[in-house]
Amino acid sequence: MKKYTVVVDEDLQDLIPDYINRQKSEISSIQDHLNKNDFPSIGRLAHDWQGTGAGYGIPFISEIGKKLGIAVKEEKEDVILDLANQLETYLEQLEIIYE
Repeated sequence: MKKYTVVVDEDLQDLIPDYINRQKSEISSIQDHLNKNDFPSIGRLAHDWQGTGAGYGIPFISEIGKKLGIAVKEEKEDVILDLANQLETYLEQLEIIYE
């Protein structure tokens, strides 16, 4: 299995596990939002991811958030699900090094 490695400021070490768990929980809510055609809620997730990922030292989350925001505006459900799956896979295979 491929591992993704990021180096994160050691000052964030206490915050990162909760942050990642929150993102995983939000990923699992995307299908529910799609079932309700609730694109605004997914848009809020996208905005959050775009704004917070890099700040926590995990820029891939910000990249997915940006792409997700575009997909939400275009209401492209298949792209939204693909991006959620990409982020879920990434987080499952993420190795964090604190320095």
